[in-house]
Amino acid sequence: MSQNSSFRQKGVGLIEVLVAVFILAGGLLGLVALQTQSLRYSHESYLRTQASILVADMNDRLRVNAEEALDTNSYTFTLGTSSSVSTTACETAACSASALAGYDYKQWSDRLASQLPGGQGSVTPGTKAGGLREYTIVIQFNSVNSTKSVANPISGASSTSVDPETSSFTYRTRI
Repeated sequence: MSQNSSFRQKGVGLIEVLVAVFILAGGLLGLVALQTQSLRYSHESYLRTQASILVADMNDRLRVNAEEALDTNSYTFTLGTSSSVSTTACETAACSASALAGYDYKQWSDRLASQLPGGQGSVTPGTKAGGLREYTIVIQFNSVNSTKSVANPISGASSTSVDPETSSFTYRTRI
């Protein structure tokens, strides 16, 4: 009888090893998914940091040319305004205050386009009150923070795609 029971026990250890390998594989897949999400959120944080730096850049440009920013609407730029406006390079040539405003926007919008995916910005002055003027600076860029399942029309198989969402960063300052 003991010989018969040992015959039945063969292969049980192999099944236990197989179950352990499946559990380990599931844990490793979970770690891969966690790392992927971590990279995505880290990149999103990087983009928001770049947007903050670019807002501070425009804020500094407004303060440097404060007289023009306070008294005129030279620093009025809407989203999608072309930065290809012909401007004088104010680092090497003398510029008027209004030309400096156009140059500032060109430099700023070029940096937006190069540092943020789909980056564009707007600068909107408010009314002047008490010697101060409020400006609203908006930066928009494409961020990858959503996933959705998409069916392939040919094979019918489902796959995951990552679609960009437009993120908007709004900052208000007084000059």
